[in-house]
Amino acid sequence: MNTEENRETEYSQIGTIIGRERIRAGVSAQQLCAGVCSRSYLARIETGERGCEKIVSEALLQRLGVSQERFLYFLNTREQEWLCAREDLAAAVDSGQEREYRRAREEYIRLTKGQSRLHEQFRMLAESVWDFRARRETAGDLERIAEKLRQAWSVTMPARLLEGTQPLRMSHIELSIKCLYLRILEETGKSGEALSGYRKILGQLSRESLGREKAAFSVQIGYRILVLLEQSGRETDESAGIYASCMEEIKRQGSLFYLRELTEYRLRHLPADGAHQERSRAEQLCASLRWLYGEYDVRPGEWIWYLTDDVEETYVLADLIKGRRQALGMTQEALAEGVCNPVTVSRIERGAVVPKQGVLTGLLKKLNLPGGSIVMSAQTGNAGLHRTVEEINMLTRFGRNEEALPLVKKLVRETGHSRYADQYLLALETLTLYGAGKIDAETEQKRLWDALHITVPDKEPEHLGSWYFTKAEATIVNGISYGCEKVGQRDRGIVWLRLLLQYYDRLDPARRKGMDNYERALRNLGDLLGNRQEYTEAIRVEDNAIRMALVTGKADVLRLTLYDRTWNMEQLQEGDDKEKRRCFMKAALSLAYLFSDSDEVIFLEQHWKKFYDN
Repeated sequence: MNTEENRETEYSQIGTIIGRERIRAGVSAQQLCAGVCSRSYLARIETGERGCEKIVSEALLQRLGVSQERFLYFLNTREQEWLCAREDLAAAVDSGQEREYRRAREEYIRLTKGQSRLHEQFRMLAESVWDFRARRETAGDLERIAEKLRQAWSVTMPARLLEGTQPLRMSHIELSIKCLYLRILEETGKSGEALSGYRKILGQLSRESLGREKAAFSVQIGYRILVLLEQSGRETDESAGIYASCMEEIKRQGSLFYLRELTEYRLRHLPADGAHQERSRAEQLCASLRWLYGEYDVRPGEWIWYLTDDVEETYVLADLIKGRRQALGMTQEALAEGVCNPVTVSRIERGAVVPKQGVLTGLLKKLNLPGGSIVMSAQTGNAGLHRTVEEINMLTRFGRNEEALPLVKKLVRETGHSRYADQYLLALETLTLYGAGKIDAETEQKRLWDALHITVPDKEPEHLGSWYFTKAEATIVNGISYGCEKVGQRDRGIVWLRLLLQYYDRLDPARRKGMDNYERALRNLGDLLGNRQEYTEAIRVEDNAIRMALVTGKADVLRLTLYDRTWNMEQLQEGDDKEKRRCFMKAALSLAYLFSDSDEVIFLEQHWKKFYDN
């Protein structure tokens, strides 16, 4: 076995990562697996003797404070079904439609019957959230919900840790149960106990690096602390610090989650003078967000629970193997050669069997993918280095590419290389160098195409209709589309974006919703279509991008798409929609003040003054 194969094997086992992160965190096996699985089961996972369901690995990783964004999952058909059923149940609870909720709940029960007890815990949490929102504001209603939460909590945790001592390690479901329980304490007049509980959770989160998950939990918990302090009249320097920390996390993650509520809180504490610049911008941002949510009929993220949209690195094994095999022009016999019987490949592609580790590794390697039932994502093969990845993403989001370059070089030096990691690093380095002005557009485009073709065959898109994109490949296609116009390849960029969107459209909507690159691809296609003067089609695509960005809370995609849509409407000269165009432009400018660099703000301000400042 060569060095590359050794590295891929080492990083292919989810258990290897769990064991390494457990030791890094100083957590015993008993502490980690308590209520989730037995110690012997965990031992077998950590030694690579067996894999585990995604719901189990999620709970273990979340208890360790390891972000779900760091992993790539290959699921069998059954796991895919319950994953989508979970997303459907969560969406039904958030929709407030009782018939839809009842249907989704029954389907979830049917699909998860006899499976991990973690499914039962999630179901009870979902029922509690539904009942809390539908309650009749009586003490009896709240006590019944509290009792349901105690039952859900007791699936994995001792009862005393819900009402008293703060657990050191919690999964996202456990954390959501705890948060809703504290919310009920608020409603029943026990604000002091709720405030103490929130503070403990926020303190714990501040010591962890959870990326997007940390932003969602810490921001909403911070907001509840601010509200309780405000209601008690005890606002101090603590309030100012929590507000600043919440806004910093929102900016760092480019998130819309609780942005409107925090901005409204800030407005209540600013001078009433309308000429005050911060107040004026805060009022404009609140008004724009309210208008956008209403215009696109999207409910903003709501306090009580948070379910990570971690499906963007989740692939259905049967679909992935079949799609990439067909796009590569391979028969089942060719794929199976040297690995397994062709009949086995056929049964895998039908979802009839789950392959053993060795067979799966062999098949995926022939399809230019890393092996393993659950594997580290393309990025680094090292969970610790993902903290560096998150810092790079934060810097590049705000155009600070010069500062990001040394960190990129660190990744290149320290990452154990494989085909998949090399692809990611080449793309990341290329985009950062281009953003810092170190390479020209032609060099950037060549390097990105080279990166793409490390795993994607160098064929015309019409021959890749069944291709199953990884997140890394989708990111590269989007990166190509940013600069293709500068080198005269706009049409080529449009064709590849359409291929990428065809892939997303084949997915279950519950999975599509959680994928970063879906709304980015929509935004980039709308931009290129507009530049090709296909304004009506561009606006249709951009409306989908705006709606998805609102649903997923992606402020950067939303900001850019709002301006693009305004520009395309202007080219159509739709006089009857001038007020609507004004609303789009105002929203783009409002978000730019918070999330953009000074050059973009100046550009948008000039556009506003020229066309909309009466």
